[in-house]
Amino acid sequence: MKLSELLTTYWSQVLLLLLGIGYILRRLLDDRSKRHEINHSIYQKCKLDAIRNFFLHYEDAKSMWYNLKIFQIFQGKLEPDEIDSIIFPPLNRLRSIRSELGIYFKIEVFLLFDQLTDSMYDINVILQEYFVDFENKYKDKTLIQRVNDFRRLRDGIFTQNDEYIKSINEEIRKNYTKAN
Repeated sequence: MKLSELLTTYWSQVLLLLLGIGYILRRLLDDRSKRHEINHSIYQKCKLDAIRNFFLHYEDAKSMWYNLKIFQIFQGKLEPDEIDSIIFPPLNRLRSIRSELGIYFKIEVFLLFDQLTDSMYDINVILQEYFVDFENKYKDKTLIQRVNDFRRLRDGIFTQNDEYIKSINEEIRKNYTKAN
């Protein structure tokens, strides 16, 4: 039997077979596409959650630096352990969230998050330098001058951080407007 005779005789069965194969292929491709879409959606949600958590912890650390009792620290009214218990929990939470962001971002953008985190630790280094003053750099300065110098340096770091945040926001905006 030739192909043309086969098709003319059994055309309805061949048509049903082709429709069945087409339907199965379509279902397989739809399932694969849905799976990919769901994975992408979950990934984007986790990425946004990590970004949100980072900025929440960044703001916690920033408010900790603004609310820190600098006068009491420089007057020696707070013990070093007490100061550390105020400073390090927000900084350590920020660093742990920053590590999670390495999963979601290219190195160029991740370095911006890294700079934000490191700058918060830099403020701690400045505080230690002004508080301990092993090299007697600040012995000629009054308490008010030292506090004002510290606040000026802290605010300068926050100004620089605002630039990092703008760059991060631009990168995030680029990624999400490109995707939509």
